[in-house]
Amino acid sequence: MLFFTPNRGKSTTYDTEQSYEPTFLFGGGIAYELSPSWDLRVQYRGQLINPTDFGLTNSPNNFKIDRRYVMSQPAVGIAYHF
Repeated sequence: MLFFTPNRGKSTTYDTEQSYEPTFLFGGGIAYELSPSWDLRVQYRGQLINPTDFGLTNSPNNFKIDRRYVMSQPAVGIAYHF
């Protein structure tokens, strides 16, 4: 679950509200042993999200987006075992 909170301090034009959107987290990775103490790790994490409209569906500027997005977080790292 993602929580979206608008910044209320900068604008009084719209009456925005906090919203909650379900999310789906997925990913995978590989660890390749370089030596008995060192590993090379490659991983990917993705998150499928729905953008929020902050409760402004009835405003003159319709903020509703009927689309899903994937936020990608690839990573490469080295691990040391002691």
